[in-house]
Amino acid sequence: MLSVFASLCYTQGAITPDLCVNDLEQPAFDNLPELLQLKQRLQSEGSFQSVFMTGSGSTIVCVGSDSAPQWLSEQQYSDLFVSPTRLIMRQPGGWYLPSSYSQQRVASGGVPVAAAS
Repeated sequence: MLSVFASLCYTQGAITPDLCVNDLEQPAFDNLPELLQLKQRLQSEGSFQSVFMTGSGSTIVCVGSDSAPQWLSEQQYSDLFVSPTRLIMRQPGGWYLPSSYSQQRVASGGVPVAAAS
């Protein structure tokens, strides 16, 4: 499945909302309307290509910017866990190779992603 996702991303040049469909979003939004409000605010006020929910609502993912919107530091969002991440896609059989992002961090004196934990 990930290879299909990666292929679509490469051919379309971006992770678009039509690639990020989750049938469980609507039932989650029906039970917790604030999830829908958060998603809509991220879509309208963030600089993201796509905003989508994973699974049944454990995570809302924003794709396209390394920066979280400043308003996420408001008191009403104090219980949210916000973390920048990067999707690392590798060729089959290459899971053990360092990512180009990790290599850039090491070259610039930063801590490699794998060594940060």
